[in-house]
Amino acid sequence: MSAQLPSLQDNHRLQVVVAALFLALFLANIDQTIVGTVARTLATDNRYIDLWTVTFVPMIGVFQILYSHLHSLFSIKIVYLLAIYLFELGSVVYTTAPNSMTMMFGRAIAGAGAAGICTGGFELIGKIIPLDYFLSCIGIMLAILSFAPAVGIFIGSAFTDRSIWQCLILCPYLYGRASASLKPA
Repeated sequence: MSAQLPSLQDNHRLQVVVAALFLALFLANIDQTIVGTVARTLATDNRYIDLWTVTFVPMIGVFQILYSHLHSLFSIKIVYLLAIYLFELGSVVYTTAPNSMTMMFGRAIAGAGAAGICTGGFELIGKIIPLDYFLSCIGIMLAILSFAPAVGIFIGSAFTDRSIWQCLILCPYLYGRASASLKPA
């Protein structure tokens, strides 16, 4: 166990934190394919439809380096929770967007938050998981990174023809709130 997170000595609390990390990672990655699937039916301004889906992923790539540096300067937990809140803010912005430019701006904010969720998840696993279970947790996290986009395509296409797509996109916000609340003090 790390000296930085001394309150995680209890096995049950450790399991809750790891479950919250897995949930946040799943939701950050499912989000990119749900919007990509739903975007074709939502587009009223076709000039920007491709930018709705591609603003998310470059922001992840750009901000991962920044988050890695922030983890060395500040508490990983605080930076990770800020990344969750940034992801949630982006989700709310693009869910309630009145036009395409606001939608792209919200997707960029959510992508910046998703970068911190991915980077912080791996950092926290490295700090709090005993060495015996470390490789298993990394394997599960990589499986989540592979599995979430496939699930997102099916979920997005199931709700494309219905008018509840905003509820579907807002779900990562709600689950992000739940995931952030599972983090111990």
